[in-house]
Amino acid sequence: MLFAACLAAAAGMRAAGPKLTDGEQFRYGLYIGPVRAGDAVLSTKSVTYNGEKAYSMQLIGHTTKAADKIYSLHDTLTSILDSDGTPLEYRKYAHEGDRNVSEKSVFTRSSDGKYVTKLRKVYTDGHVRENQETGTSQVYDLISIMTMTRNMDTRNLYVGKRIDIQIVDGADILHDCFVYNGRETLKVNGEKVQCLVFNVVEPKIEKGKTRDSDVLTIFVSDDDRRTIVQLEINLGFGAVKAKLQ
Repeated sequence: MLFAACLAAAAGMRAAGPKLTDGEQFRYGLYIGPVRAGDAVLSTKSVTYNGEKAYSMQLIGHTTKAADKIYSLHDTLTSILDSDGTPLEYRKYAHEGDRNVSEKSVFTRSSDGKYVTKLRKVYTDGHVRENQETGTSQVYDLISIMTMTRNMDTRNLYVGKRIDIQIVDGADILHDCFVYNGRETLKVNGEKVQCLVFNVVEPKIEKGKTRDSDVLTIFVSDDDRRTIVQLEINLGFGAVKAKLQ
């Protein structure tokens, strides 16, 4: 519905609809540079949310004890989506470096059709920050972005195509861009897989010029399954890669 209409207007959608499959699970190796640093699992299951059928899509990642000495990452990210792929709720429990935070975002529509996002973040020291924002565009999270990516129809896209997008970040909403960067071939377990490449970037102004700061890069297989083959998440000090195993 809302998800489909929004993306159809921006770039077109595959006729098959959102790729949300009960019981689907993918396993990834986490890498910091060339070093294997841990594991991650991306899973989807059917749930009931506010009395309606929905899907819970969850990404759990953990670094090893050895990698923890360099950088510790133990995160659980969960997005609840309706049957059309529209985000309903997002939760993040994160231990990254010396930070322990929890975040929650709830997405609804007002009676006049506005998008309402309620945000809550609990910081390492216990401080709580709450915020509510209302706007005319759908707001996404890191997990629902993946579902959006898997359903993009590239027939109306071209390399460098930019789509304005809003994404939650703690108790704030960032105004980012979703960029299609064409195709790239990756090796997965010794086999070559052609992938579509999408970036979420945050425009920043430095010395009077605007540059893109990478937030997330998503590689999805260029076939009907649209498997997420690799994720590159920018954590400030560098990128952590999740590679399909």
